[in-house]
Amino acid sequence: MIRILHIGMSPNPGGVENFVMNIYRNIDRSKIQFDFLLDHNASKIAYEDEIISLGGKIYRSYYRRKEFFKKGRKSIKTFLKQHPEITGVHMHANTIHPMFKVLEVAKKMGIKVRILHSHNSNYMTKLKLKDKLYEKCARKKLDYITTNLLACSEEAGKWMFHTNDFQVIKNGIDVDRFKFNQKIRNKTRQELGLSENFVIGHVGRMNYQKNPIYLLEVFKCIHQKDNNSRLLYVGDGDEKDKVKKYIKDNSLEGKVILAGAVKDTYKYFCAMDVFFLPSRFEGLGIVLLEAQANGLKCYTTDMVPKETNIIGNVEYIGLNVEKEKWAEEILKGKNEKRKEDVIKFFEQAEYDIKSTVKEIQKIYSMGKF
Repeated sequence: MIRILHIGMSPNPGGVENFVMNIYRNIDRSKIQFDFLLDHNASKIAYEDEIISLGGKIYRSYYRRKEFFKKGRKSIKTFLKQHPEITGVHMHANTIHPMFKVLEVAKKMGIKVRILHSHNSNYMTKLKLKDKLYEKCARKKLDYITTNLLACSEEAGKWMFHTNDFQVIKNGIDVDRFKFNQKIRNKTRQELGLSENFVIGHVGRMNYQKNPIYLLEVFKCIHQKDNNSRLLYVGDGDEKDKVKKYIKDNSLEGKVILAGAVKDTYKYFCAMDVFFLPSRFEGLGIVLLEAQANGLKCYTTDMVPKETNIIGNVEYIGLNVEKEKWAEEILKGKNEKRKEDVIKFFEQAEYDIKSTVKEIQKIYSMGKF
């Protein structure tokens, strides 16, 4: 049995969490199992109950250096000694941060699979000087410490790893899981009070990267042109108060539906007519794949990797373009028919879950099954 220790899961069911779970649900769990390392005081992570039901173990055993001098490094060594069944470490990251030392300790202890996986193409927040220095030092050790550098796109790999060689692992999804269903659409729209509306949908965290206020500004323009339009906003985050304030200040109450953070976005995709992702940057943008699997016409920024255009249904628009222009383009989506039989496009592009699992399984096993 191969057991891979994952690092990087959070309470938010976002891109990293969905990537890991897509793999976990579809990998051969009789041969490969997943465990998860968290901060000793970490709250419940996304999909925690499902992870346990699938045979995974969750360890709240990580201490940061500032909590006790050198305890972080010692605690990792002790933890790995206590769990000799762990044969690999897979760290998912948006930057090279201090938990990289888990990979360093894993190297010293002879763990054969040590993966650093880039999931973004820019910083989520501005780095402090000490963090920049740490990242600079850690990057010099990449080839020595890790066995595999992975990235969700070319942009994400070049951004994190610079001149180091890396492999792009496509964020394959279970296309059938997101397949459009008319009955689900009717039921969800009825529940949300959207039966006769033109629904612009968004799934994403309310944070700087996802650009929530810009999203609302564009929707305001759309609503001025078509007062039957509604925005279905699925997500939560640290800019939620700003979002609520904008909605109130611009008299958009009842026009914007805040669904909150949900684990299963499927029924919400079914309820949408078009999908809108105005991100400032993305490692890939897995929600665009999920929206396309549902057959939706998608609108996003030119800062999002073009690999996301799986079924030829994604339009990329610059953030410097006037919001009125965005509104005009999105309103054209009212005349777009949902695409059907999309799985063939995902299989051809190798963005289906089976292709991704095959690649990941190869890396985890290092040819030893």
